[in-house]
Amino acid sequence: MFLRGATVRILALAGVGDRTPSSLVCLAPLDASVDPKTCMGTWYVQYQIPAVNFLEEGARNGVELYEWDDDAEQRFSVRYTFNRKGSANEQITTIRQRGWVDSAQGTRWAVSPLVGPVRLPVRLPFLIIDVEPASHMVCTGGVNTWMYLMSREQKPDSKVIERCLAKVKAAGFDM
Repeated sequence: MFLRGATVRILALAGVGDRTPSSLVCLAPLDASVDPKTCMGTWYVQYQIPAVNFLEEGARNGVELYEWDDDAEQRFSVRYTFNRKGSANEQITTIRQRGWVDSAQGTRWAVSPLVGPVRLPVRLPFLIIDVEPASHMVCTGGVNTWMYLMSREQKPDSKVIERCLAKVKAAGFDM
């Protein structure tokens, strides 16, 4: 009973919420080679299924900045800022992470959250399931519990977003 309760709490924190194991779909990264350095820079969050519900629910104006840190370790840093509670005038939250490229294809990454100056000793999966580095990127954690659709432009072409959302839905996300 303790393990079941702990598992439910962990899944809730991970953004799974009330999903049952039968509604979870395991996802694979994009089967294409991507130079991860072309994915560095500023991305505007256009659509999200939050990774951390209690922190990101109602988030608006999300911007993620990816910066390459180290060639030898294939390492980068991430700074994600957004407005809480859906208002541009409300509190701005910043989440920092350190990331690593975990595949030769460049579409399987791992990230570790930073709490203050301390990096948590975990590497969470970060899979790119769709990308055009000059236009858009869709990433997830490997199951259909969280997803971010980001674009290079703050106000991208709606047809690009529609195509991406169709791919997201086909991957098993509730839209």
